[in-house]
Amino acid sequence: WAQGRGAPLPRYETIGRHGPDHDPVFDVVAIVEGAPRGEGRARSQRAAQKQAAADILSKQGVWRDG
Repeated sequence: WAQGRGAPLPRYETIGRHGPDHDPVFDVVAIVEGAPRGEGRARSQRAAQKQAAADILSKQGVWRDG
């Protein structure tokens, strides 16, 4: 979606990590030029990144969960 609009690929930043070492929770933001930030929280960085990307698409009206 981002490349189709002429923007670079999303950039992901881990802004938080909490919980015990054996069961962490990651807070991630996704940044796409020209779009609002997306936010995600999950027990893996990958899952948090997916949530953040889906948040951007949802905010842009491109994708709806469910």
